[in-house]
Amino acid sequence: MGLTITSLDDAVSRFLEVHAPPVTKRIEALSELHKRGISMYAFVGPMLPYVVQKENELEKLIYTLKQIGVKEIWFEHINLNARIKDRLFSYLRKTNPSLIPLFEKTKVFAYQKNLDALIYKFVRNHSIKIGGGSVIRHNKPHN
Repeated sequence: MGLTITSLDDAVSRFLEVHAPPVTKRIEALSELHKRGISMYAFVGPMLPYVVQKENELEKLIYTLKQIGVKEIWFEHINLNARIKDRLFSYLRKTNPSLIPLFEKTKVFAYQKNLDALIYKFVRNHSIKIGGGSVIRHNKPHN
């Protein structure tokens, strides 16, 4: 059994997953599953650019999942296909245009490599398994 956790911030997860329960409720559900002895995993995706800039956010997310009994986390790089990009950038132009360049970087190899390194470091530090053995990528990154 698994649940998607995009962020520890309900406002962020609400934007990305309009019809999903708040992330706080999903974390409570994972904790309850663990208490009942049910094996579960978390899916952290899409990975958002702020985790590279504020790496403590990523470590806090991994630590929180570990504390509630998650032993395996699947990670996914953001897939900015045309539909998602249009919706996201339209929203960001109105609310926080300074974030647009951060999202533009998500397809750059150096960005993905840096994010992967952070993920591997934090899962190793917290003894968490990466689902599938590596971070999921949808597109080949460019330089």
